Amino acid sequence: MKKILIVHSFYGSESPSGENSVVEEDLIFLRELGYEVFTCFLYSDDVRNKGIIGELRASINYLFGIRGLITLKKACNVFKPDIIHIHNVFPMFSLWILYYASSTATVYYTWHNYRNLCIAGFPIREGKICRKCIDTVQNYGIKHRCYKGSLYGSFVMYLSNVIHKRLQTINRNVDKLICFTNFQKEVLISAGIDQKIIYVKPNFSDVSRTVVPLGQRDNYVLFAGRVSLVKGIHKLLAIWSTDSDLPLLKVCGSGPLLTKLQKCYGNLRNVEFCGLLKKPVLEELMSRAMAVIVPSIAWEGYPMVIADAEKLGTPVFSSGIGPLEDMFVHKEQLINFEDAVEAKESLSLKLRDVNLLHNISELQQIKSKEDIKHREYINLYD
Repeated sequence: MKKILIVHSFYGSESPSGENSVVEEDLIFLRELGYEVFTCFLYSDDVRNKGIIGELRASINYLFGIRGLITLKKACNVFKPDIIHIHNVFPMFSLWILYYASSTATVYYTWHNYRNLCIAGFPIREGKICRKCIDTVQNYGIKHRCYKGSLYGSFVMYLSNVIHKRLQTINRNVDKLICFTNFQKEVLISAGIDQKIIYVKPNFSDVSRTVVPLGQRDNYVLFAGRVSLVKGIHKLLAIWSTDSDLPLLKVCGSGPLLTKLQKCYGNLRNVEFCGLLKKPVLEELMSRAMAVIVPSIAWEGYPMVIADAEKLGTPVFSSGIGPLEDMFVHKEQLINFEDAVEAKESLSLKLRDVNLLHNISELQQIKSKEDIKHREYINLYD
């Protein structure tokens, strides 16, 4: 059985990430399939806790790749992998590690976000999709300081992206580039990624709870994710504030908009802010919800909240922005959140349509069957 080395830069612990969850769940599943799996992890907490000096070191590491390269070499010397599967390289590794990795083993690279094409990570600016850096040149990202409003940070990200695009780092050093949807595949091809190396594989859930029949569920719907602009939670809450007859909305998560949104909507009787929850608690809430709502206004990867809800048989309704449309099994799952009146009327009708909810639930469970997950992973690694 092949030896696989998983490489990943973990985001800060104060901002739990679906990308981190995917890596952790893949690690467990691959071992269950019988692969020898080893890890090469770095954690951004190591620099975030050191203030400006830490951020400066992180930017230097990302631009030149020194620390990440040393870490990867040590891991390869110990484990001698057949496959090096690289997930997130930002901020503790960099794309420079691909050159060493490709000289050592077969290289897989999972495309979790758009940071190699858009320095913001998700192509959105001022609340709207922005493809300027993908379709033209990335200096727009510097002009608008798209990396956290920082000119310095934006320049570092821009410089890294331009260098590796000109060097064709990904095309020359990756054997399989894994993305989650056909939408993402088309974006990658349009940005110059060789379609011959692209492999489409959705995320799968590791939830093991028994599916609760819809007729036995409680009368609430769930939002689970980072409470931030790109997740569209502000649009969802604005809709809920206009109709007290909508079912209880449980908002699960934390983020930069949490305090502001609590002040605006915390007094509504049909809204409950649950905060950041441990995964077992969140899974329990999701398993008993009427539906999960994903109102994202940005291009996502493949949110784990969707994969988890599908396996739990909990109907998902979403904005369908970008790749989200590729993820759904029923056309009625898509909601136009840009029109608040239309979205409210649509959700009100669909959440009361028992036959529709049952149909979506059944189709989602079929999509998330374990044998499909098993086949996808065997096809990928063998």
